[in-house]
Amino acid sequence: TDNLSENIKRGIRQKLRKGIWPNWAPVGYLNDHKSRAIIIDQRKASFIKKIFELYSTGNYSLRKLKTILDETELIGKKDTPLSVSQIQHILRNPFYYGIFRYDDEIYEGSHPPIITKRLFEKVQNVLKQRHRATRKKKYDYVFRGFIECGECGAMITAELKKKKYIYYHCTKRKGKCSQPYNTTEENLAEQISCGLSRIWLNDKTTKKILEDFNNHRNEEKTDLKQKSSNLQGRESG
Repeated sequence: TDNLSENIKRGIRQKLRKGIWPNWAPVGYLNDHKSRAIIIDQRKASFIKKIFELYSTGNYSLRKLKTILDETELIGKKDTPLSVSQIQHILRNPFYYGIFRYDDEIYEGSHPPIITKRLFEKVQNVLKQRHRATRKKKYDYVFRGFIECGECGAMITAELKKKKYIYYHCTKRKGKCSQPYNTTEENLAEQISCGLSRIWLNDKTTKKILEDFNNHRNEEKTDLKQKSSNLQGRESG
């Protein structure tokens, strides 16, 4: 068993030194058993190149690419249509321009590339931009993260309902709590305003704090309405 394992490892190391990917070829390539090399799958390579070109424009989402590919002959290893995650994996795979990673090492492949390095890098920039956009919160709840329940001491959290109504409630993570499950942002804002009004400050400072507080809350509401409108527009479209 030890000899077999060592022989397998030795064979893999030899392939890597020759720039040969030691596993099954990715979609768009074939394992040539005669030459023991990886060759281009002429039937699928053109589709692979096309999705790189389309995505690099920034005008196509991964789901749009899937819709396009579903109408073509490009299928995965199990003869099924490619999923969105599989398409994303293809777009992130440097194998298609001639290199590959194995055990955290980068190797220059001996296989022929399907795309250029320039096209690959352009696609990576689009992927990064879209990733940053999806990471942005749809709504920054004004009070979430710094208010504790007055009864049990657990944090107060918030959620958006029906795409436009904001409710706050105790997380109840510290045990039993009799506080109502939901309270509106307006109600919570009123409570905070009343609390702030009881703090002794000179009139000028108090007015400035309340104005900033209300302005920030109004900006958040406007932003929420705009995002809700955009979302409804996309859904109706």
